[in-house]
Amino acid sequence: MPRPHRIRLVATLLVGGAMASVAGGALARRFGGSEVVDRDDPRLDVRLAAPGVVRGSVSVGLMRYPIAKPFCENIEEIALRDGADALVMDMSSLSKATPKAGMYAMKRLRVLPLRRIALLRGSRFMRAFAAAVLTLGRFPEFRFFDSEDTAVQWAGARRSS
Repeated sequence: MPRPHRIRLVATLLVGGAMASVAGGALARRFGGSEVVDRDDPRLDVRLAAPGVVRGSVSVGLMRYPIAKPFCENIEEIALRDGADALVMDMSSLSKATPKAGMYAMKRLRVLPLRRIALLRGSRFMRAFAAAVLTLGRFPEFRFFDSEDTAVQWAGARRSS
């Protein structure tokens, strides 16, 4: 016959395990752990902001790979379809990207023939990090902005030669 303290221990472990499982599932759902995101997800905002300028932003708590993939695909599709060579990217939610999502996005950006990248908002740390990554990655001309209108104007401006 099992001892009472063992029954309490087993019951406590079972309840604790169930609570951890429920909490883990809630966290996974909240942060997009196992979610499938398609290209029409309303949290993905990718559009042509001006002739030759694609603007992208994402409204998520944590930028994970399942969100980064369709986001990047949308940017590529619009850029290639409309012949865009400039990108305006809102860094607000990108500052909360997982390493896998960030690496994927950087690889996808390399595919596009971008002339200019305008980065909106972002903390001081994110701006320094982005500058280092874009410089080391030999990306084209880039700048940081707080105003979306100014960013779109700069990105769309053509050099006079």
